[in-house]
Amino acid sequence: MGPLRVSDQSPSEGFLEADHSTRVAWLEDLATVSGFETKTEVFRRVGLWPDVARFNPISQAFFVAEAKHTETPGNQETFWRLLKYRKVLAGC
Repeated sequence: MGPLRVSDQSPSEGFLEADHSTRVAWLEDLATVSGFETKTEVFRRVGLWPDVARFNPISQAFFVAEAKHTETPGNQETFWRLLKYRKVLAGC
């Protein structure tokens, strides 16, 4: 018997094909199982609205994620958005 396979698609392909709310739910779950259970408003205070923003008070680490289907490594808008998030976190 071979390995159990839910889909022939790679996880990233399935993620990109899902609707926005499903991608947000997946990212929320990923944050939670990774230990980022505290929601944070640090970005919203400066007018930024990431889809998922969590904080882990034990490790003092942040989890920030976007569920937009356009969020890809080579996308310039993605780059500038993530840079803004980094600048906010550098001020914390």
